Amino acid sequence: MKTLKQDGFTLIELVVTIVIMTLLVGIAVPAIGTLQDDAKVAKILATTEAAKSSCARYYLDTSNYGREHSNSQSNSWHRLSEKQTIKGWKGPYMDRPLGRGDNPFGGSVIIYPHFNGGTHKLYGNEFRLTGPSASRRNGNGNFIAFDKVPQKVAEAVDAAMDDGISGDWKRYGRVQWKSSRGGTLMIYMLHNG
Repeated sequence: MKTLKQDGFTLIELVVTIVIMTLLVGIAVPAIGTLQDDAKVAKILATTEAAKSSCARYYLDTSNYGREHSNSQSNSWHRLSEKQTIKGWKGPYMDRPLGRGDNPFGGSVIIYPHFNGGTHKLYGNEFRLTGPSASRRNGNGNFIAFDKVPQKVAEAVDAAMDDGISGDWKRYGRVQWKSSRGGTLMIYMLHNG
């Protein structure tokens, strides 16, 4: 008896292959998402550290708190990166003005010279760096705000900067987060009062 040669795959082989591929995709996609979030957290931390250093040098030279705004063309909002006539100014303190590329989510980035923040309102216009009963940092000082930051990434930034601080992570420590403006992350940088 002559046997027929079968070309291609059987239905069972195809189903098994599809199931295996689906499982592999289900494992790989979350891992890729976690790596992307880790890179975005690292970008926020690096931008914040560079801004903090710039603000400290600016304060030492001028006895004022610097400011930058990624969406502004006004020289008065680029005191760290563009030539100023402020007494003692020896900048630029940043190699370029802040831009939307400094925020991994494409939102604005603003360095404020006071804790009552304009469009970005801190909880109580203050930072409580070590928890709910901590002394308050309010008045003049620098904080940086990033718009469009999802809560998951903001929590990771908070964990990197404020690990072990008691109280609501969104309100206490060097990091604050609000759901407004697509998720606003605010990070304490400098206060000399």
